Amino acid sequence: MRAFIAIDPGAACREDLAACTARLAQSSWGSGVRWVPAENLHLTLCFLGEVEAGRVEPLARALALAVRRTSPFASAFERVGLFPTERRARVVAALLADDRAVRALAERVGSAVGAAGLRSDERRFRAHLTLGRVRRPPLRGAALDEQGPFADLVADDVVLYESTLGSRGARYTELARLPLRGGSTDREEEAPGDSREPAATRSKTAR
Repeated sequence: MRAFIAIDPGAACREDLAACTARLAQSSWGSGVRWVPAENLHLTLCFLGEVEAGRVEPLARALALAVRRTSPFASAFERVGLFPTERRARVVAALLADDRAVRALAERVGSAVGAAGLRSDERRFRAHLTLGRVRRPPLRGAALDEQGPFADLVADDVVLYESTLGSRGARYTELARLPLRGGSTDREEEAPGDSREPAATRSKTAR
């Protein structure tokens, strides 16, 4: 299966970003971008690519151990812009004002992936939340003018997703949700119903 690890941005943030994409879809950028549906918005921490099904549970356990001491946090968005650069734009993205907390979490996630015996995307991590994928740029000089305001991205947990490609776009299925507990004890981590076990699956479909 194709898999990735991400932050679910939270309901308020998702609503604001979805409103932003709706406005941009009506602008000169609208027809040249494939916009991400609201239910699929996420901030990718680690793209895994193809993963054997039998690796999911060990990976979920490794992730739980890696992030359990991380406290939940919120990060503000600075603006919406082109990523990675305006001249080589691949996506329209919501960019964080300060990405240090997200970067630290991504490093812990990367360590967990390695501990589970898997390899992740080797490209340098750059925090952004994709709103749409650029298929063709608009007319020259058309500004991407969308500054928000946006509710903060709220990181309470990390989520391991399966991504299934189809004719209607990608469908994301939640495989495991691992909470950020920030100082919980080892005894708590071993309690019955521990979240290291893969969570009940939940699917999201992109248009």
